[in-house]
Amino acid sequence: MTKAKARKAPSKNRKSRAKKAAPKSQLNHVRLAGYVFVGAALASAAALAVLFVDFKTLPRDIATGTQALVKEAGFNAQTLQVYGAQRFTFRQVEQLAAIDTSATIFGQDLEAIQARLVAHPWVKEARVSRNLPGTLRIDLEERTAFARWQVAGKFHLIDDEGTPFLKIGRKEWRSLPLVVGDGANQSAGTLSAALTNYPYLADRLSSATWVGARRWDLLFQGGVLVRLPEEQTAEKLGQLSAMHARDNILDAGPMRIDMRMDHMLAISTDPTQFRPKPRPKRPKAQTIATAS
Repeated sequence: MTKAKARKAPSKNRKSRAKKAAPKSQLNHVRLAGYVFVGAALASAAALAVLFVDFKTLPRDIATGTQALVKEAGFNAQTLQVYGAQRFTFRQVEQLAAIDTSATIFGQDLEAIQARLVAHPWVKEARVSRNLPGTLRIDLEERTAFARWQVAGKFHLIDDEGTPFLKIGRKEWRSLPLVVGDGANQSAGTLSAALTNYPYLADRLSSATWVGARRWDLLFQGGVLVRLPEEQTAEKLGQLSAMHARDNILDAGPMRIDMRMDHMLAISTDPTQFRPKPRPKRPKAQTIATAS
């Protein structure tokens, strides 16, 4: 019995040593995993710091090397997406944006790209954003030519907000309505809204002159000049539309229709009453010869 116990004793000692050694091994694995996690976190933080660094503030050699590392990580500006372009082709937007292909996705100056885009007269708004890892997205809002605006003898295209954005020649864009006078561009939207319910009048309108910054004179094809009051524009246009439906008045030849009075109309077919009078000719300079 004594010998048997003596033989079993070493076995118990080995088991106890194994039990004591196991926690140390597990602890080492936990420590190793912790070191790996901390190292990965530090590497990620360093990578993010590199990605968001302003390369312009770094020395040239360091900036070049850093950008190369970021590109190797897949953060190079390799794709361009364009949305909202109707007037422009993709190639034209790309040329306007003038993206620096040598820079990383984080090295792109989004504000500068946006400024270059909105500098074009047909671009109303532009939004530039990053889609990681390597895509730049451009969203465009283009202008719509709403009307021609004549002021001080010059012609401009205006959008639906009355903003002039492009100088044009007298004979360009003749299919668009013409608004004339100082401030006519800002009031054109109100007149257009009033004409929405009367498409025939809108189609026949040749020009609209903003008089005294308070009311409109409308000239229709065929030479009919309609003087509107300061208020009740939509109501007067409704009356004019009813008159044309009943008497075909817009096709009756040149005339003036004064609708500024509340309870009556003044109609004149005398051309001298509504056609602009020619400006008097300036006398030509004469050279006086003096006897010597």
